[in-house]
Parts: sequence; C-alpha cells; structure tokens
Amino acid sequence: MSKKFDQLLHKYFLDNISEDEFKELESLLEANAELRQRYLDYTMMDAGLRSHSQEGMNIVNIQKKRSNPFLWFAAAAAMLICLPAFFLFNSANTIAVIQSSEYAGWESSQATLPGSELHAGTLDLKSGVATLAFKSGADLTLEAPAKIELISAMEVKLISGNISMYVRESAQGFRVNTPNGYAIDHGTRFSVRISDDQKSADFKVLEGEISLHHELGEVKHLGDAEASQMNASTLVDLLQDSDLEGFLKNEANSHILSSIGHETSIVFNNQQSRLNQNFLMVKKNKKGDVNRRALFAFKVDELDLSNIARVSLSLNSIPTGLGEVGTMPTESTFHLYGIKDGQDEQWQRTGFLKWADAPKIKNALPLASFKISRANLRTTVRLESPELVNFIKSNQSSEVGFILSCSTLGGTLVHGFASSLNPEASGPRLELTMEDGN
Repeated sequence: MSKKFDQLLHKYFLDNISEDEFKELESLLEANAELRQRYLDYTMMDAGLRSHSQEGMNIVNIQKKRSNPFLWFAAAAAMLICLPAFFLFNSANTIAVIQSSEYAGWESSQATLPGSELHAGTLDLKSGVATLAFKSGADLTLEAPAKIELISAMEVKLISGNISMYVRESAQGFRVNTPNGYAIDHGTRFSVRISDDQKSADFKVLEGEISLHHELGEVKHLGDAEASQMNASTLVDLLQDSDLEGFLKNEANSHILSSIGHETSIVFNNQQSRLNQNFLMVKKNKKGDVNRRALFAFKVDELDLSNIARVSLSLNSIPTGLGEVGTMPTESTFHLYGIKDGQDEQWQRTGFLKWADAPKIKNALPLASFKISRANLRTTVRLESPELVNFIKSNQSSEVGFILSCSTLGGTLVHGFASSLNPEASGPRLELTMEDGN
C-alpha cells in the first residue's frame, strides 16, 4: 500500500494524476490516518509555519479542474493532530522552498530567505550551507560555493560545487544533470561534486541506488557505499565502502599566505576614531572627507614568484555596523590595485597611517574588480585574473601589496572586510599555485 500511495501522491504533486487514480488516492487517505499524516508531511515539507491565521489559506495550492475537498480535509485533520512547523506551496510554479539556511550568502534574482518559494532559474550559493525542499519530496543540501539550476520539481542541474541529496519514495526518478551526463535516483541518499575545472563529476551513494547516464551512452548503477566519476569520455569507479569521505588533495606546489601584521585602513580626514583594527574599511561619498581605503600585503621573500601558474585572493566581506544600507545603491563596485615596487611599498606598518602618506591609486596597477549587493554584505570574494598573476610574477621585492577601494558613491554606509584581527572571519588570504615541479 505504501508504494502505491507514494506513486499516486507523486503523480498528484506533478499534476498528471488521472481521475481514477485521484479517486483511489482519496480512498486511501480516507481509510488510513497514517497516510493522512504522511500526506501532510509531503505537502508541508517541514520548513517553517506560515501564518496560520491568514484568511483563505489553502492547505493544498496545486489547483485541479476537479474538486478535491477531501484532500484539504485530510491535511487539515492531520494538522490538528500534530500541528508541526510547516511550509505551504503558494504557487503552482513553485519548484522548491528554502528549508534551512546556515550563514548562507546568495547571488540570485529570487528571494533567498528561509521559507522562500523557488521557481525555475539559477541559484548561486557564495557562502554557508542551505537545504532546499522540492515539491516532489526530494531534499537538496548545497555547500558553498555551489551553483545550481532549478528545472522542475523532479530535475536540477549542478553547475559547480557540491550537493547532497535525500530522495523520498515519492520523488524516485529525480534527475541531477552534470557536465557530461546525469544521474537518476531510485530512492536514496547520495552526493555529487563537480570538479574545479567543471569537466567531471563525482557521484557517491550513501544508501540506496542511483543510475548514471553518460552523454555518450554508457550507463552504470551504483548501490550502497559505491562511487563513480563521470568525465568527458567515460564512467570510472572511485572509492569504496568506508572511504566515501574522500581524501584531501595534498598539493606541495600550493602556498597559502595571510596578511597578519601587514594591513591597515586609511581615512581621508585622518580621524583615527573612524577606523577599527578588526576591519579593512572602504567607503566613497560625495563630500569625500570620510572616504576610506584598505591596504594589505603578503610576505613572499621565500618563494620563486617567476614559477607561479595561478593566483587567488580571498576577502571576507562583513558588516561594520557603521551607516545605513538604505543610503547605498543596490550594488557597490570595488577595485583591487597592486602597489608597485619602490617607495610606495614602504608604507607604515605600525601606528596610524595618514592618507597623504599612504600609497596612491594613481601610482598602482588595476588588477581586478567585483560587486557586492547591499542585501548580501556578508559574503566571501575570491579574485582571480591574468593581471593578478602577472603582477605577482613581476614582483622584485620581499612582499606584494594591494589597495582596495570603492568607486560607488553612497551615503553613510561603511563597507568592511575582515582583517586578520577580526574575531568573526579570517583576513585576506593569498593562494599561490606553482607550475608542476616547483
């Protein structure tokens, strides 16, 4: 009975249930209190009570041409029994809802607060962890950074990053698309990770079964504790049994540097009280007297910079608590400059640095630009560019230094990035990857 009920419920949510099947679903619900409770669980996805005092609230909002008063009654009756926290799908176009959010920073045109309904489109998780509850009965957990495309209640595309899936019986057949093919779920818990170069995907089954379908025609079934990689040409068996946690890649040719002791902020009017050592502060307004810039540097005297193949600079944007978000445009643009070898590189490391004594943007090299939304001030920025690589490789001194500024005119808000002294987030980090053999 359970399997038949799940199949009927699955068809009901996807709006392709026949008249006879619909009557059968009603009969099952009428006769079995446990199934009514399960119907409530599937419908409400356990993601946060939405004001139950709203007038005219529909327990089921996928409208049918036929009348379905009993399904409404069944859900209402089950709600009176247990009254859990739940979410209501308020639109037939809703694919999923955001069930939970743990320090999540998003880049999306859709609402991304917990409980928000999600429609077809792209979601880009920049920081934190978030779980999506699909209308079909599948749960998807993203670990930042990750980017997905929502296609339907039964289909998603993983563009980059890592996801974990829990697929209930009602969502069997759920499809996860990847660069070289796709996976079909057969009732399971599994994870998918896209490689950094987005040319392959690793699939790992915790329990249950999935089938992998390569775009070239190859098919492979994975069961409990099995794993496989899908690359451009084939499917390759990976880790087995208890090794599913994977291995850390130990790269001897990668160096991660911090800016500890080599960072500061400057303010145009030289009022030291407007600065805080926990933040690298950046601001631009029309008057200009309280404009701020940030400076930071990394010691590189023990590295052969001529052999660098890749450079990545990470900054953690966090609110300073100064000023109002409403006084800013919806997005602010920031610029990273490289401080050239020479006199400008010798800026004061201890005490208070005056604006006039600091390195000048006009003498620096533009390396990268990025934007931050005023709705997402708590995010991680990762910068990579050919200009950044060339700047590091051409350095002839014992350190590489940078200037961070904002070009967007605003009101009172002061933008902040974590310094190495910040208790909440890590300061600037420079990752250098050397060419093989160095």
